[in-house]
Amino acid sequence: MGVLPVSAADGTVMDQLVSPRATFDGFTPETQWSMAQIAYFRSYATWHYLAEPYLFTSPGVEVEEVEPWTEHGQTWRVLRVTFPDTLDTHSRTQLYYFDEAHLLRRMDYEPEVNGQTPVAHYIRQARTFDGIVVPTQRHVLTRLDDGTPDLSWIPITLDLGNVKVL
Repeated sequence: MGVLPVSAADGTVMDQLVSPRATFDGFTPETQWSMAQIAYFRSYATWHYLAEPYLFTSPGVEVEEVEPWTEHGQTWRVLRVTFPDTLDTHSRTQLYYFDEAHLLRRMDYEPEVNGQTPVAHYIRQARTFDGIVVPTQRHVLTRLDDGTPDLSWIPITLDLGNVKVL
């Protein structure tokens, strides 16, 4: 990726990154991000969330079904997805958990942009817009060594509404 500028409403460049991903090298969960780094993260992450699982069909993406996962009495099918370097993602390899209705319920990954902290990313609600099911409420929790989430706090939430499919 080239230059990522962040502009004010009047077009003034407020911050910019050259090769955005490389600017996170050596970051830990405590490292402060610049405005442009926040914009980069939010942009690729939101796009990725809205395009899943359609991204699995992109060139260079490898998908493999692995052992199922049982959580709260439900058994979910699990896909291990490895993304090529050409797609900006949280981490190259991620796990995706699907319920009996084939809806995405959880994702596991280790974000490269903040020290690779293991997370369990849950889809708490989904709604249908123009015939397409869209996850509308997400909670991202840290993941313990046994694969279970740390339920003591929710560091990231994402709520979507008024989705328009064009």
